[in-house]
Parts: sequence; C-alpha cells; structure tokens
Amino acid sequence: MTYAGIPSAAPRCAALVRQLSAAFNAAAHVLAAAGGRPLRACLALEHWHANALTAAIEQRYPAMAEQRVAVPDRHFKHREDDAPCLVPLPEDWATPSTDPAVVGLIANDLPEWLRQAWLHAEQRQMRQPLCGVLFSEASPVAIADHWAGLGDQTSPADGSARLFRYQDARVMQRAWPLLSGAQRQAWLGPVRQWWALEQPWRPWSFADLVQQDVTATSREPEWFRAFVRPDNAEALSSSAAGRLSFELGQWHAAHSAPAGHRVWARLAGNDVPPDRQPDGAAMSRMLALGQSLGLNDDNLEDFVAVTWKAHASADISRDGFWQSAREADLLDRILGALRQQPEARFGTLYAEAQPSER
Repeated sequence: MTYAGIPSAAPRCAALVRQLSAAFNAAAHVLAAAGGRPLRACLALEHWHANALTAAIEQRYPAMAEQRVAVPDRHFKHREDDAPCLVPLPEDWATPSTDPAVVGLIANDLPEWLRQAWLHAEQRQMRQPLCGVLFSEASPVAIADHWAGLGDQTSPADGSARLFRYQDARVMQRAWPLLSGAQRQAWLGPVRQWWALEQPWRPWSFADLVQQDVTATSREPEWFRAFVRPDNAEALSSSAAGRLSFELGQWHAAHSAPAGHRVWARLAGNDVPPDRQPDGAAMSRMLALGQSLGLNDDNLEDFVAVTWKAHASADISRDGFWQSAREADLLDRILGALRQQPEARFGTLYAEAQPSER
C-alpha cells in the first residue's frame, strides 16, 4: 500500500478527525479552566523505519518529522528508527487555520492516514504503522521516557521479564477491560487520552481473508479511547508510574489477539461462514480456558479450533465441552502427552485419539 495518488479519504475518516479535534478542544478547555498547562496532541507510531506513513510525514510536514521523539528503549539501542516514536501535531491543529499545511493535514492527510490505519487493522495480522493519537500536557520526551519503562513487563506465568507491546492497539484493547484503574493509569502515565482505531475482534469471512487489497466493508471505523483521569485532574507525578503488575488472566488477554485471529483465519479457510464462527466473547472465553491449561502458540490455536468444532450444533455450549467425563479424560491425556513430547501438536493428538469411524 502507498499513500501517493490515493483519492480523498472516506467521509467516515474525515468525521473521525472532527470527533478527535472536538474532544481535544473540550479537554483543553477544561484543563485550561483548572489552571493546567496547555494540552498537546501527538501521533504514536510503531516505528520510524521506512514506511509510507513516515515518508509522507517527512515529505509534507518536515517540521513534524524533525520534532519526532523515539522511545529510549534498551531493546532498540543503536537502532532508534525501529523504536516506537511520538510525532507532535501542530499546536493549532484543532482550531480553524489559514495555514495551508495545517489545512492540508486536517482536511486530507490525517483522514487518509486513519483510512490506511483502518485497512491495516482489518488485515489483523500485520504491523500497524499508526498506533494512535495521544493528548497530554507533557512533552513527547516525557511520554517517551514513560514508554521506555513499559517496554519490560514481568510475566505472571513464570516471573520473567518480557518485551511488552504497550503501543499496539490490539494489545491494549484486549487487556483494557480487565485492568484496574491503577493499572490503566500506570499504562497511560502522563497521557490523558489515548485514541486508537477500534480493532476487529470478530469472525472473519473467507473473502476478507484472501483478498490482497483490503476493502473493509463489514463495519465503519470507530475510535477506542483509553483514559482514566478527569480532564481537570492534576498532572500525574512520575512516582505514580511503574510496573503494570499484570495478573495471569490479564497477561493472557493482552497477548491473545494473534491466536484468536489465527483461529478465525483457519475457520474461514475451511469455508466456515462467519455466522458459524465464534464471536469475540466466545473466542475470548476459549482462549482464556486454553491459556489457563498452559497452552500457547500453535497448541492454543488447536485447542480453540477443536473446542469450537467439537459439536456441529450451535445450540451446544462449547464452554462445557471439556467437562464431560470422556472429554475431560482425553484432555488430561493430551496435556500429559504434550508435557512429555513438547514438539507434539494438540490438534494431532486429539485427532489420533478419535475413533476411526469419525
């Protein structure tokens, strides 16, 4: 995909920009009335390394490009362009302007970047260059410093430090409903509002799975807004930010999107229509069950697919499938075999255990 020569953005994405600017102006007004510092907005990018979005910013808005701030994360030492980064929007981006650059940014380019981000989101399993738009009175440097502390999180599964993709909207949106207010605040840090496009978490049609040039027609893009503090609350002190202290279920949810989308892709590839696939809530429940059994990666995907396809009748609850005496015993045997044979696959072991007439 490229940005060159693409016609005007879809009307819906232009409406999203208007919604964003209205929310920014409202928050800025409340903050100013409370005596707070001026509110600023910045783009959150996956990285600055060669992609169409960063090329467009460099070409059309060199001042924005020069002001970008890379996260000083040890994982990206000596390769800062691969690190997540923050790109400040012009100070007057949300107010009427006669500056041709600002007019072009708000009327054309920002809606188009959102449209492209929407198409990337609909492809589900690819990196998304535009991660969101942040509102904060803190400087991009302060936000980047906070993000550097989010990059390593402790896995509650084994206590090890893991690279955490805090900037990824899919990670945030799967975990956010399960987090406490304190955890949400620790994630946001000095950010007052984090706006990102709502990520798909629903069945996948075969047509959408196989087409190369995605035309997202199943839904219109919507905003997901993460926030904790009222707009007139005092700025967060640096001592309030820290580890996210995930519980096991929260950690699993944060990392569940890839497996869920692979299961939907598998079902779509097997010609299972969307109305016979699990919805988002059912997918989340099955993933959580599989993860609670210690399954991950391919075996977690197999477990969910087997659980869903176990009964042809949609009237039978898949949630209770493994509770029958026969299936509970089979599950115990499969899990035992996986412990003895780490290279084995859950799906293969399940298939081998079925009577030949099936």
